[in-house]
Amino acid sequence: MDSVTQFVLGAFVGEKVAGKEMGKKSMIYGGIIATIPDLDVFCKNFFSDSIDKFLWHRSISHSLLFAIVLPLFFVFLAQKKLLFSRYNIKPIKIYHLFFWCLLTHSLLDCLTSWGTQFFYPYPYRINISSVFIIDLFYTLPFIVAFIWIFAKNNQTSSQRRKIVNYCLVITSCYLTIGIMNKVIVEQRTSFMLKQHNIVYNNIYSSATLSNIIYWNVVYTQSKTIYASKINIFSKITPYDFIKVAESNMQLPDYFYQHPRSKEVLQLFRDSYAVTYEDGIYNVDDYRFDFFYDSNKRKYSSVICFLISTNNQGKLVFNNKFNLTSFRQRASNISTPYLTPLKKG
Repeated sequence: MDSVTQFVLGAFVGEKVAGKEMGKKSMIYGGIIATIPDLDVFCKNFFSDSIDKFLWHRSISHSLLFAIVLPLFFVFLAQKKLLFSRYNIKPIKIYHLFFWCLLTHSLLDCLTSWGTQFFYPYPYRINISSVFIIDLFYTLPFIVAFIWIFAKNNQTSSQRRKIVNYCLVITSCYLTIGIMNKVIVEQRTSFMLKQHNIVYNNIYSSATLSNIIYWNVVYTQSKTIYASKINIFSKITPYDFIKVAESNMQLPDYFYQHPRSKEVLQLFRDSYAVTYEDGIYNVDDYRFDFFYDSNKRKYSSVICFLISTNNQGKLVFNNKFNLTSFRQRASNISTPYLTPLKKG
């Protein structure tokens, strides 16, 4: 999730854990602690390998191991009176403060499409994709309550804890509903495909921007990729899906020879198509979103990855965000491009 969301979530966890001992300051400390895992983005330049750079973010710093071990360092600092010396707080409470702020950060990121390497050093990621990386409906209750708490100077600690509890319950329910909606939309899609005798390999769904009502749903049929935006309340039919790509081309051998290639492919969930142009393999990732590219006269993914080699023959791996105007994206919604799917 975005840094603002992680900060306010950490702030409320901090209040929940250490509010009695530290007062409102526990929210500031909790927010700061919760942003620590995302500092791994500044370490990417220490890697020379492009895939290692890509996979480094949300790896060890977002793991259960990190949440268990790192708090021990801060407990040591506190015992040496280098941290929290002005507060009457026990070492075990300091440990819990850091542990829960770090853990909730990682668990929240597990619900996004990028996921986290939660069980590091196990190489593969947990990416449930039940919430978008930016979701205002999830974040706004935290922000409003945070401002309210700091604006009220005469507020008692019990009143503050009550607001924190309500906010944590409401936002947790929102995440739970998101997971339930994901399961429902995938089960309904699977049922619809089987009902129409449409053979498919796999189904993948992900929440769209700032909501858990509309879902980007992708299914593959042999080497063909179909995608659609599905409203959780609407009826799903075969005609809702668009044939967005043919995945006929294989990735180059030098990519598969990389020791971490399987980790990259695990993220794509088979919802990608490969094209080749001017020495570069373009991997369109249809899990997030897609649009009709009027210049290329085909459907393209919003996020794609470029694979090539440099002058030394070393693999180069980069991600790219396809920008289109809001007017073009909006016009695509009303374009009559849907075509019936063949049964089989």
